[in-house]
Amino acid sequence: MSPAEEVRARVIAHKGAGRLCLALRRHKWNEDLVAGACMAMTALASDHAKECGEAGAVTLVLDGMRANGDSYQVQTRGTQAI
Repeated sequence: MSPAEEVRARVIAHKGAGRLCLALRRHKWNEDLVAGACMAMTALASDHAKECGEAGAVTLVLDGMRANGDSYQVQTRGTQAI
């Protein structure tokens, strides 16, 4: 199983996009958390776009990208997530 598939499986098992968005909302200044959440959102979105959209994922990813503007990792993963 690839790393992205592992992340996707864990996210789905733990209630998916809603929890990721809650983490992004509460910890948008945490570079590692935002980068990881963006990676997970990318893996999740293809099959769960509606859930991601309803949870406000795009806005929260953008907020995390703004809060971590100097982080290449966040900018790259955030762009992939969107």
